[in-house]
Amino acid sequence: MYALVPEKSLDDMRRARAGALASTMMKPVAHSMKLEAQALSEKEARRQRQELVEELLRGNPRKLWD
Repeated sequence: MYALVPEKSLDDMRRARAGALASTMMKPVAHSMKLEAQALSEKEARRQRQELVEELLRGNPRKLWD
């Protein structure tokens, strides 16, 4: 008999995936803003990323894995 036992909870996996997706989504925009001398402060960038993570977690779960 075999059993698959996850190392992390489903919620932790969802949050980690949403964080990775948020970083990927924000990277091109942050680069463009930096080139135009309109970059966000580090604190504001973290806040924006966290807000995007929460929005992704509230939305359709399938979008996390597409």
